[in-house]
Amino acid sequence: MCTHDPRLAFENIARTVKRGGELYCMVYAPTYHSSEFVLRSRRRYHRELKTAEERAAFLDELTANDRENAINYQDMLNTFYNWTIDEATLEGWCSAYGFSKPVFLNAQEPHKGAHHILARKL
Repeated sequence: MCTHDPRLAFENIARTVKRGGELYCMVYAPTYHSSEFVLRSRRRYHRELKTAEERAAFLDELTANDRENAINYQDMLNTFYNWTIDEATLEGWCSAYGFSKPVFLNAQEPHKGAHHILARKL
């Protein structure tokens, strides 16, 4: 997800996995990073706030009740290469590069921000 071309990154990693080996992958899910809260926060951060001081104050505002996750909020606001990948795309990539249907390890997680998958090379 933190690359210019996530499919190419997946392809390159997939080539290193031997038959019978497993691939674990974590990518951002569109559920959180495409939410109205995130999109609204990014618009404000990048379009309305002009100085580093204004942006730092906004980050303090966002993390007022969640200080231990301040770095995650900073990442959320500056996602230039943090692509979001949906489940169907991940399943397609696994199939295209010779893997089993992926197991979504956190499928039951409410409001998940990422997909954690495990797939076996066939």
